[in-house]
Amino acid sequence: MQILQAGKIVTEDEILKDSYLLIDKGKIKAIKKEFNGQQPVKSYLNKIIAPGYIDVHTHGGVGFEIGTGESDDFEKWCDFKLRHGVTAFLATTASIPLEKLERAVAQLKKLKNTTDRANVLGLHLEGPFFSQGKKLGAQNPEAISDKFISKYRNFIAENAEDILYLSLDPLVEDAEQIIDFCRQQDIKLAAGHSEILYQDFLKQQHNYQSIVHTFNGMRGLHHRKPGLAYTACMDRSIYAEIICDGFHVIYPMLKLFFKLKDVDKSIIITDAMQATGMPANSCWSIGDREVSVDAKGQVRLANGSLAGSTLTMDQAVRNLVENADISVFQAVKSATLNPARMLGVADRKGSLQKGKDADFIILDEKLFVEQVYLAGQRVFP
Repeated sequence: MQILQAGKIVTEDEILKDSYLLIDKGKIKAIKKEFNGQQPVKSYLNKIIAPGYIDVHTHGGVGFEIGTGESDDFEKWCDFKLRHGVTAFLATTASIPLEKLERAVAQLKKLKNTTDRANVLGLHLEGPFFSQGKKLGAQNPEAISDKFISKYRNFIAENAEDILYLSLDPLVEDAEQIIDFCRQQDIKLAAGHSEILYQDFLKQQHNYQSIVHTFNGMRGLHHRKPGLAYTACMDRSIYAEIICDGFHVIYPMLKLFFKLKDVDKSIIITDAMQATGMPANSCWSIGDREVSVDAKGQVRLANGSLAGSTLTMDQAVRNLVENADISVFQAVKSATLNPARMLGVADRKGSLQKGKDADFIILDEKLFVEQVYLAGQRVFP
């Protein structure tokens, strides 16, 4: 059994001070205020122990993009995510042709068969079920479809155990068919990249678990025509992703979002793409669309539209605490337990509770990642 003592431990309900984390056989055994056993104790008295971060929306990093990059680079991406505190994530595809979606699944299966330390849970399909229009963002208009044709139906059915989450525009013609089919496969659904108005979405929002990257790719908080952003901020029954890099959503609006959104329903994401962790001022691609990355890390299409990010989850948490006056507890919960609950994996991931996987991180006082543990084993550094 491993015993770790820390100045602070982030639990589901609070941050405990000067407490002990007990690990046994890769699982959390207990959190205690006192420990009088004979086992050696690892002390981190000026550190924070938190659950490992969970990123449900990330396309790539260190030169790799799921579905398009070389399979051998997938593990490098997983290791990069680990170094930034991410102990579980969904590899996210953009709207790409079916053959590349099939390649993404093959890459995932190959990785799971060749390593036991992979932190990827499965796939998030962001598209291809979107509509043409100005809310399409960086999605490739040549690869989208508003029809649930048989090739997509068969692909999802054959790979349902690996596809955990799917984003679509509620206004696509075959939305109802897609929703019914995915629910049968136990795939979580998110609404996004849509012109839909709030009052129209109300009629069908019970079909969705989440809203993708709040404020981006949707109608905003307009005083007469509010869109998905209003639902994301105000509705307590639905989860809402948000990109916390200060570019996609500026800090005053991040403050507003976290003030309005229920603390149990906010989800931090990176929406990171292949340039994450790579040199700035370079040209890359996302979903077969060429993009450029400037010195600030902003990713843009040739027309100036934002197209993914170079954000890491640990930086997102720091951004919220340092620049948006969000508490450490709320920021960590939005990066751990909330996404685990949305995905339906909170029975084993997302918090330091007895019986759950011992996936946790050790942070310094400024929230930089110092160590990462996966199933009780230190994997970084």
